[in-house]
Amino acid sequence: MPSHRRSAHRVGPATLLVLFAVVALLSPGTGSGSAVPGAPAGPALGPHAVTHLVAPPAARPAAVGPATGSVSSENWFNITSSVQGTPEPRDRAAIAYDAADHYVVMFGGYDPAGNGWLGDTWTYQNATWTQLSPRLAPSARSSAMMTYDPALGGVLLFGGFEYPGNYYSDTWLFQAGNWTLLHPGISPAGRMEGSLVYDPAAGAAVLFGGNNGAVTFGDTWEYAAGTWTQVGLGFAPSPRSQFAMAYDNASQGLVLFGGTNLTGVIFDDTWEFLSGSWTELSPTQFPAPQAYLAAATLPSGSVLLTCGQNSTSDLDQSWVFSNGSFTQISPANDPGPRALTAVAYDAVDHYVLLFGGFRLQPLQYHGDTWAFDQLSVSFDRFNTTGIAPFAFHPNVTEVGGVPPIAYAWTFGDLGSGIGPDPTHVYNTGGAYVVDLTIEDGLHLAAVLSTSTTVHLPVTISFSPPLGEAPEAVSFRTATTNGSAPYLSSWNFGDGSNGTGGQPVHVYSGSGTFRVSVVVKDSAGATGTASTNVTVIAAVHATVTASRSSGVAPVAVSFTALVTGGAAPYSYLWDFGDGSTGNDLAAPTHTYIEVGNFTVHVEVRDLYGKTTNATLLVRITGAGGTSTGGGGSTILGLAPLDWALLLVVAVVALSAALLLRRRRSPTADPPPDGPGRP
Repeated sequence: MPSHRRSAHRVGPATLLVLFAVVALLSPGTGSGSAVPGAPAGPALGPHAVTHLVAPPAARPAAVGPATGSVSSENWFNITSSVQGTPEPRDRAAIAYDAADHYVVMFGGYDPAGNGWLGDTWTYQNATWTQLSPRLAPSARSSAMMTYDPALGGVLLFGGFEYPGNYYSDTWLFQAGNWTLLHPGISPAGRMEGSLVYDPAAGAAVLFGGNNGAVTFGDTWEYAAGTWTQVGLGFAPSPRSQFAMAYDNASQGLVLFGGTNLTGVIFDDTWEFLSGSWTELSPTQFPAPQAYLAAATLPSGSVLLTCGQNSTSDLDQSWVFSNGSFTQISPANDPGPRALTAVAYDAVDHYVLLFGGFRLQPLQYHGDTWAFDQLSVSFDRFNTTGIAPFAFHPNVTEVGGVPPIAYAWTFGDLGSGIGPDPTHVYNTGGAYVVDLTIEDGLHLAAVLSTSTTVHLPVTISFSPPLGEAPEAVSFRTATTNGSAPYLSSWNFGDGSNGTGGQPVHVYSGSGTFRVSVVVKDSAGATGTASTNVTVIAAVHATVTASRSSGVAPVAVSFTALVTGGAAPYSYLWDFGDGSTGNDLAAPTHTYIEVGNFTVHVEVRDLYGKTTNATLLVRITGAGGTSTGGGGSTILGLAPLDWALLLVVAVVALSAALLLRRRRSPTADPPPDGPGRP
């Protein structure tokens, strides 16, 4: 039988490449990666978690604030008939309060109807005038200048006048009931009708102005450490005498007003001596031009100006200088028109003491005693509002006044009280007017009114305590200590408002909302309450894996990514091969078997709200056929996958053979063997 050589049909490189490409496309990957594309994430199971973080309404403390108001009352009282002992009438006496011995000291003056120029020494204490008989005293004189000097511990006196032309320049100290002549190395020129006032800031007694009958002085001197020193040589008031000067506690300087000079000019300017220098002030309101007036420092620290004389007549005006401005007061009584009075604040008797003076028309020299009583009261700490039952407790500051001080309260709810610091309990909400009447020993009264607001106690409750957006929340308010019916006005914190005692409001979005309500009763009393309502987004989870496929055995790490809800979260895993895991957000599981496994996790938040997520993982064998969670496989491929691969391979092989035949130019050579020619 003839032998025929068969042609060899070899698979070329192109065919192999096609086969490798098909196999690569159909073979599952074994490297790490994300979840299989298209694998279902799984529906969210269970309701979304919502939390309400509620701050329960608490009783608010009563507000404590600064002074809510103050009032002053002042009046002049003629106390001559109640005073023991009376000096003879006079004008131009020197006077000062002796803080060391706690009495007012008055020296000298002029009494044309009696002894003319006087050299007597009087003290005033506890409404009693007492004439002293010191072994040594200044000579008789009027218009001397006198002040208490705490550095010396006594009353300092300088100068004065005695007819016919004695203008003194001597310096005296009154201490413990006795006069002592001092001997400074240098002294101001002799004069009368100037002013001597102690300046605490300078630590010295300050002397300004005066005259000697021929010259009006405008010089300024300080007495300290036994020496007179001229100061303020620059800008200063024009020369003058018969003006008023006193210490102003507000500016902590000396205030000077008015006066006259020897040419008859009467002044209405205001000056301040501070830190060794003079400054002219410009108050918006001030007295008319006048001289021969007196001044004293009040317990409030302001300056009282009183009496005086203009170019034609005596005056009975009283002015108070405070915080850079003058205010004219209008007491019910006053000493009447007069000038050249002796005025000093009496710290023992708690009033400004005025004695004597001169009246031009009709001509009269006075010997009466007057008291200027000023009483100021304020609430310096004051609980202005609270929630019923509310304890109202004012703290009152009283300045000035003559002891004893009586306090009478009305609280606006038919309640009353006495004393400077009573406590009154308001059991019903409302607005109340509180009146305090304070009266001193001279029956000077001051009335101060203020108001206090007592609120209704209000609470807020709501349900459900938990929810998720959109959430319908039911609110309820409770109110006591008021009069029904009640009107409730709500602010739900998301831009919406409502009314009623039990409103329902739907929150469409998540967030923390400050809910407040204002409740008003039929009598107009109000109360407020507020709380926080927190609405959170639903809890949601997704799962990722370190790889979506692999060759068994293989360890796969999973991570549950959670949004919404409220931490902390708990986790329950089902790895699809019968194994489970708990309480880990990122567990690792090792697959032994081959198959397709659906991984499932349930996430539970702080409030018990749950959600679910799933992921598909494919596990193949090392080369055999096995059945896994996804059905039977051969070498890791399902039957359908193998069929598709076989069809592709046949088509590729046929195409390669056809291509080879087209490229061959001749038929196959005849076979070798017998019969070949």
